[in-house]
Amino acid sequence: LVALWSAWQELLPRSKKRAPSAAKKKAPKVGLRFILTGGYELMVGRNAQENHEITFHLARGRDLWLHVDGVSGAHGIVRLAEGQSLPLPSLLEAAQKVAERSLPRGWSTAEVSYTFRKQVRPAPGGVAGRVLVREAKSLRIKNTKSQSE
Repeated sequence: LVALWSAWQELLPRSKKRAPSAAKKKAPKVGLRFILTGGYELMVGRNAQENHEITFHLARGRDLWLHVDGVSGAHGIVRLAEGQSLPLPSLLEAAQKVAERSLPRGWSTAEVSYTFRKQVRPAPGGVAGRVLVREAKSLRIKNTKSQSE
């Protein structure tokens, strides 16, 4: 009886494991993501490679790009719809988050540049994270976190 059962099992079609479909595969997580006041999405790079990825592969030309002046640090991208502008409270919140991820603890003020992504180009030499920026504006922000945090 066992031999008959084994022979019958061998005749049955074997199920093949399918590779996961592209729709089910999750995209690799790049950078940190935040939801700002007003529902705007902010992406912040954690290193040079992520800065390059979010700036030149995930961002669109109309998105807002942010970076702390004078330091090697995080790039921030705020997603904007066509013709949409970012209200000042959301811009300040985004600048604060980018500064927090670019400066050492205890910082008091920072100059944060911002412009549309289409004004940002990779710097010559192909070094990830290095950029050339045109037509940027800047904000001076104060650290809103307490020194004890």
